[in-house]
Amino acid sequence: MKISKLIDELNAVREEHGEIEAVLQDSPPPEEMITRYESFFIVPEEYRVEGGNKIEVVCNIRWWPY
Repeated sequence: MKISKLIDELNAVREEHGEIEAVLQDSPPPEEMITRYESFFIVPEEYRVEGGNKIEVVCNIRWWPY
């Protein structure tokens, strides 16, 4: 993925979700079946905050899909 495309994707996430955390994820465990991709997935995902009903959105950046 070209850096300009990455910047465009991240700007689109920021426009929709505001100034949220972005996480460059480590590789999944080796026993997990994954398909490797040459480009990145830039995915805003909702997570329930521990101990409550609040939901937080985090932008995950990784090279495999979920």
